[in-house]
Amino acid sequence: SHDLSASTWSTRIGNGAITQDLSPSAFLVSDCGLIYFSGWAGSTNNLGAPNASTTVGSPVTPDAIQPTTNGSDFYLMVLEPDAASLNYATFFGGSNTSDHVDGGTSRFDKDGTVYQAVCAGCGGQSTFPTTPGAYSNTNNSFNCNLGVFKFELSQPLAVIGIDGPSTICYPAEVQFTNNSIGGNTYQWTFGDGGTSDEFEPSHVYTEGGTFTVTLILSDAGGCAEPDTATMEIISIAMPNASIEPVPPLCPGGSVQLIGSSADSYEWFPVTGLNDPFVQDPISSPDEPITYFFVATTECGTDTASVDIVFADPQGSAMPDTLICAGTSVVISASGGVDFLWSPAATLDDPASATPTATPLDTTTYTVEITTAEGCSIVDSITVNVLDGLPEPTLSDTIICLGASVQLFGPDADTHLWSPAEGISTLTIQNPTVDPTMTTLYIVEADNVCGSILDSALVEVTSVTADAWPDTVVCPGNSVPLFASGGTDYEWTPAQGLDNAQSPNPIATSNGPVTYTVMVTDDLGCTGSASVTIGMLPPPEVFAWNDQVIDLGDRVEIHGSGPGEAIWEPDLWLECDTCPSTWVQPEESMVYTITYTNGEGCSASATVSIILNGTLFVPNTFTPNGDGVNDVFGAWGAELDTFHLMVFNRWGELIFESNSIDRFWDGTYKGVDSQIDTYVWHVEATELSGRFHNAFGHVNLLR
Repeated sequence: SHDLSASTWSTRIGNGAITQDLSPSAFLVSDCGLIYFSGWAGSTNNLGAPNASTTVGSPVTPDAIQPTTNGSDFYLMVLEPDAASLNYATFFGGSNTSDHVDGGTSRFDKDGTVYQAVCAGCGGQSTFPTTPGAYSNTNNSFNCNLGVFKFELSQPLAVIGIDGPSTICYPAEVQFTNNSIGGNTYQWTFGDGGTSDEFEPSHVYTEGGTFTVTLILSDAGGCAEPDTATMEIISIAMPNASIEPVPPLCPGGSVQLIGSSADSYEWFPVTGLNDPFVQDPISSPDEPITYFFVATTECGTDTASVDIVFADPQGSAMPDTLICAGTSVVISASGGVDFLWSPAATLDDPASATPTATPLDTTTYTVEITTAEGCSIVDSITVNVLDGLPEPTLSDTIICLGASVQLFGPDADTHLWSPAEGISTLTIQNPTVDPTMTTLYIVEADNVCGSILDSALVEVTSVTADAWPDTVVCPGNSVPLFASGGTDYEWTPAQGLDNAQSPNPIATSNGPVTYTVMVTDDLGCTGSASVTIGMLPPPEVFAWNDQVIDLGDRVEIHGSGPGEAIWEPDLWLECDTCPSTWVQPEESMVYTITYTNGEGCSASATVSIILNGTLFVPNTFTPNGDGVNDVFGAWGAELDTFHLMVFNRWGELIFESNSIDRFWDGTYKGVDSQIDTYVWHVEATELSGRFHNAFGHVNLLR
């Protein structure tokens, strides 16, 4: 009470510890009843004290200029009248120093502004907060230095922001932030008619535009002037891609594509585009195509498409035509609305669809046709100018019977051939004819200047082939053949002939055969004739008594057949013309008996006389180069197969031969073998079939 007789109200300030933690340095109760406090706490206050002094844990308001503390800072506070609530509170000081007061001046003015002297930056630090333009922004002392600050606790300062970007894509909800200092009432206007009195409101924008957001910060008790803060919100719509319509495109033409506005653009596919990353590229496609347009803004992307279709202009010039020199012709074009012909010199009206042309010689006229769609078509017509009647071109020819030939008629508009026999088509310029007899072909050739007659004689020739003689011969006998009628000959089959390309070949056959000869003359015409050669039956001949004998034996052999007989070879025979005779051969022999019948045909049969073979292997040889007994081998007669092997005393094969005429020279792998006894093994088969399997030894001496 005013006389200090009673306590009207009381409160605690600080972190709520049971010990005093704050050291007050300035105090004020304003005319509006607001309670202002400035004090400090920290490690300096702990010297000699049993309990810690700290600013940690003291409450601050959301709009505090310094919401955190290292425990050794100033604590600035404003309480509502009667200490009903905390109006404002903040820390103030360096981040790593023990800021305190050693008796310096501090006081509040009547408007709630505190002027505070501080023992700051202790330890030679410079983290104590300063403002731009201060007398010194650094502590130039090695320890503490005087810091001075002025803090307007009574003056509201409106500071607002947005949690996110200030450009939004509507509809969108915006969360505002409030970093204001002082004040306790809030009047928000959002620029689109919406309002709020919340500390940090949110608001939904549903339309596009630029909106000014305003916060009026005031004190409910009216103890301070209000403060105002503003910011802008830009609200834009999601992109809506579109493309202006495109008319049908003329073949070979171009068109400009125009897309809706956006921040960036992309067209695809890129085929035919001059620049796929602009709003309005030029398209020159070769065929119908669909383009896609991607429009991108801050709010995203959207896609549109457009079909490029081609107009189908229809227009053409008439077919080529013929005129006779000195005459005129009407040429024409269709399918357009405008026409332009060139060259114009020989036309009566180059801009007409049907001008009259009077060319002096063959001329190609080109017409540019403009269609109703605006497309341009270029076509041409050639007016061929003939100087006169068709020129004769036919000439006589000769063909082989059965062949054909092409006749090349005059250059004309129409043709009519006669006679019809042998002509494939009567009305073409160059028909193919295949007459069976010599024929004169006539053609009537017409052009615009008139008609002529032209002719060609097609002479038909043939080959008369002849071949002889048809005959009968004994098997294996030769007979001369003859052919005539041409210059070249080819006999088939060629087997049995000494020259199949000769007109007079020699034929040798063992059976009946018919030869055909193809005869070709100097014109290439061909004909054929045939010759047949029959076979006389050969005599039946027999021979018998194949025998195996010893050398010196005498045996009888026999043969039979019609006609005269003869034995061959005439060796060791008693009679070579007798059907039966005695033989005493000195080696194995095969005797052949041949009979010749009355027609001169012969046949043969054989008798084999096999002598038992002999085999001799020596037991010593002297490979000393004197030319006597220098090699080792086997000697024998009447042998069919032979195999000799020589082994040393260790069983190693050192020589081998499959021929009785090959001998061992006493070396092994190019080195002379030592004087020793060697083992040999012989396997041999006689012509008679008898088998030898012999073993023995041979002495090598030098």
